Amino acid sequence: MLTDPETPSPDAGAGDAGVRIGSGRSGLASGSGHTCRLDVGILLCWGANRFGQLGLGTTETVDVPTPVGEVTDWVEVAAGDQHTCARRADGTISCWGSNESGQLGLGDRDDRLRPTRIGGGPWTAVTAGGFHTCAIDAAGALFCWGRNFEGQVGQGDLFGAPDVLAPAPVAEGTAFASVSGGDGHTCAIRDDGILLCWGRNDRSQCGLGPGVEIQYRAPQQTGDAAWTQVAATQHHTCGIRDDGVLLCWGLDTHGELALGVPEDTVVDAPTAVGARDDWRVVDTHWFGTCAIGGDDALWCAGRGIEGQLGQGEDDLSPSSRLVQVTSGERWERVALGRFHVCAQAGETGAHCWGDNEAGQLGVGDRARRYLPTPTR
Repeated sequence: MLTDPETPSPDAGAGDAGVRIGSGRSGLASGSGHTCRLDVGILLCWGANRFGQLGLGTTETVDVPTPVGEVTDWVEVAAGDQHTCARRADGTISCWGSNESGQLGLGDRDDRLRPTRIGGGPWTAVTAGGFHTCAIDAAGALFCWGRNFEGQVGQGDLFGAPDVLAPAPVAEGTAFASVSGGDGHTCAIRDDGILLCWGRNDRSQCGLGPGVEIQYRAPQQTGDAAWTQVAATQHHTCGIRDDGVLLCWGLDTHGELALGVPEDTVVDAPTAVGARDDWRVVDTHWFGTCAIGGDDALWCAGRGIEGQLGQGEDDLSPSSRLVQVTSGERWERVALGRFHVCAQAGETGAHCWGDNEAGQLGVGDRARRYLPTPTR
C-alpha cells in the first residue's frame, strides 16, 4: 500500500514503538556522498543528490544541512549508497532517492525525489544497505527488499532470483532486535542476542569461518555469542558483544578491521579488536571503521588519505589500529560515508570531516576537512 507521505498510515500504531536498532546511527546516517541527521524531530540532509537522495524535491547538490519537508516527528534515519529511508514516531517509514533495484520498497523501480511512504508496519527500526533496505516491525519480524543478486534480501531463493521490490519477510517466526545492511550482505541480531548474516560471503563478510560458501541466500548463525550491535558494509563487518568487546571480520584493504593485519588479509571469523571491553557504538563503511568507547571518545581505523581518520592535515596515512579522533567532544553517534565521517556529541548539530567533493560535510563549501568541523 502506498500512501501520501504526510497522511497517517492506517497500519501505524499509537505512538513510537521505540528505537530498537542498536547501531548508534538512529539520528545520524551517511551514504556514499550524502549525510542526514535528526534535530529534535526535524530531518536535515546535505551532500550528493543526483538521484534525489536528499528528499528535497530536486537533484541539486546541497552543501549545508537542509530540512526535508515540514515533518517534525522523525525518529530514525538510514542512508544507503544513493537512497535514504527514515522512520516517524507513528511507526511509518518513508524512502526516497535511487530506486534502480527496488530499494525504496514501493513496488517499482522509479526514483523518488521526496519521502514516499512504504507499506506495512508499524516499524521499529530501519537500515539501508548499498542498494537494499531492511526494517523490523513492532512484532520483531524482519523484512527486506531491493537488490537481491547476492541474496542480501534473505529470501532463501536460488542464485539469479530477481530483485525484491516491496518488503518481504525474512526468517519468518524469528524475532529480531536490530539489523544492518551492507553492500552485498546483511546481518541482524535476534532478540536473544544471536547474530545472523546472509548474502555475499566471498571475503568472509558473514564471519562463518573457513571453508564455507561464498554466498548464502538465507540467514546463517555467526558464532554463538550474544551481541548488542552489528555494522555491515561492503567487504567487512564489525559488531559489539554483550560484554562490550568489539570484533571485526572480512577483508582488510586499508586497515579497516583495526586488527593490525596486513592489507588484503581475509579474517574469516569475528576477531576481537584489542583488549578493551567498554565499546558501545560502532559503524563501518567500505574502507573504514569507527567506534565510541565508554569514555565517549571516538576512535577510527582504515583509509586516511581524505582525512577521514581525523588526525589533521599532516597525518593522512591509513591505520590498521584504532586511532583517537582529535577532539575534546564527548561523542554519542558516528556515521561513516565512503570517504567521510560525521559524528554527533548531542541531540543537535554534527561534526564532519574527510572528503567533501559533494558537500557531504555540510560546512557550506567543497573543501576537505582533516579535523572534526561543525556543520552549518
